[in-house]
Amino acid sequence: MTAFLALPKAGSAQAELDQLLQGKNKLSDVMPIVNAYFKQHPEDKKSKEAGEEFESEYLHWKRWEWYVSGRLGPHGEFVNSTALLFEGLREKDRMMSGEERNINSSWSFIGPSTSPLLNNDALYNGLGRVD
Repeated sequence: MTAFLALPKAGSAQAELDQLLQGKNKLSDVMPIVNAYFKQHPEDKKSKEAGEEFESEYLHWKRWEWYVSGRLGPHGEFVNSTALLFEGLREKDRMMSGEERNINSSWSFIGPSTSPLLNNDALYNGLGRVD
């Protein structure tokens, strides 16, 4: 599955960083490069003058890292979450349309009807259904 990698974009520094990140498909591969880049270019890490840009480019990268960190594949790779969402919706539709699942199953109480907790106000005190 091909993943769409949406990286933060800003300014001329982005072209050099884009080249360094070419072909990277894991967050663990991307962020060390980004951190090293901004360590070598501290002026790009600072906020621009008032009026140009409110937040630094590095801050955008750190927010992107936080956002993406919860949306990775099982091996830390970037995934196409939109495609996975639609795949899940198709699976849900398939499950709901077939005879595989009976929502109207009939349950009947088979016991026990007593409890070691003696509470006369409760109909079935301390009991629950077990699947």
